[in-house]
Amino acid sequence: MSRLAHSRLDPQSLRPAAAPLSGSQDTTAIAMALTAFRALYNGHYLAYASLRLNSSHLAQQAVSETWDRLSAHWTTVLCSPCPNAVAWMTLGECVAACLTPFTSSGSAMRQPVHDAIILHQGLALSTEETGDLMGIAQADVVCLLSATQHQDPVNLSLG
Repeated sequence: MSRLAHSRLDPQSLRPAAAPLSGSQDTTAIAMALTAFRALYNGHYLAYASLRLNSSHLAQQAVSETWDRLSAHWTTVLCSPCPNAVAWMTLGECVAACLTPFTSSGSAMRQPVHDAIILHQGLALSTEETGDLMGIAQADVVCLLSATQHQDPVNLSLG
């Protein structure tokens, strides 16, 4: 092997492969992944839902339903190309289900744009954090936000 080729090797690739997980270990690992994912995102999900619904009670209800749905299909979510995007869509569906005619304004603004505004402006998250939560690239968040620069200010509790 040439010196150049050797310098490109990733040290991780030289480690022996981990032994396959047994059924109970696999189930435990999957449950731990959900627990970690929930610990990482639950606070932001609650804050987002509270702004969207203008109610902490409805927000808790929507987020609880989100976790119930995700846990029921967590293995499938983990195998998806972007678990964050699947989780974010699930949260959006659960929040939308809690909206009433009184909490929804029928805004013509597209949902991803509105979500990006709520997360970035309403919750003061960076574009990187916003993209992580929504399961989209930071550059896409910047595009979504720049599309709204010339519009009127947004009521963050719009449905």
